[in-house]
Amino acid sequence: MNHYIDWNCRLLRPGAIPNETAYALREMNERFSFNRFCMMQDFHADTESVSAFLIRQKRALQQLKPLLSRRFHIHGAACVHLCRGLAEEADLDRLTITSERLLPLQLPLTEYGDWIDQELNSLLYKKKLTPLFLSFELCMLLYPKEIIEKLLRIPFAAYQFNYKALPTPEICRAIFKLLSKSTVLLGTSLNMREKINFYELPYYLQRSEKLLLKRFHLLLLERNQAYWQEW
Repeated sequence: MNHYIDWNCRLLRPGAIPNETAYALREMNERFSFNRFCMMQDFHADTESVSAFLIRQKRALQQLKPLLSRRFHIHGAACVHLCRGLAEEADLDRLTITSERLLPLQLPLTEYGDWIDQELNSLLYKKKLTPLFLSFELCMLLYPKEIIEKLLRIPFAAYQFNYKALPTPEICRAIFKLLSKSTVLLGTSLNMREKINFYELPYYLQRSEKLLLKRFHLLLLERNQAYWQEW
């Protein structure tokens, strides 16, 4: 049986009850064979320090992990929301993940402004941080083509896509190009147990196998496994 990784699991949200989160993870395992979860929790630099976030995250994981069997493997991570002045935040490097030390970054889902370029440049060249752009399929939907092309050219940047975006030919074309030079991760972005019933993972994977061709589809999944093993 194939086991899958959720690189953007949002079930450990504020106010979530540990037992309900554990139940949802078990359901994802039974329905779709997910057994490894990167639990992304929102980090807003304008309302919380890195230290406070890490304390909050540690407490949440300590409550969750004892409720799950050993077949589940869980890492905690931050979904860092890009905002003005983010690059001035101390200790951002403590929020990086994997052996490549990627900073999971959620770009604003609004009009792309010049300040975004300024913050990205500061993160890249002053902080020396490598972005992992989360839910990049949303960026491709909202931002102009020239902006997307610029983001895709950032050296060593990584990109996370939702599994449910895989049936979209444009997304698969982007993934195909990225596979030769960049880290590409897949996740669900599921944040409520009720949404699991409407998530059609087998269909998303089937379409990906056709659009990407089988060998590149398998390469994508294998690399997701390899990145987890290196973490």
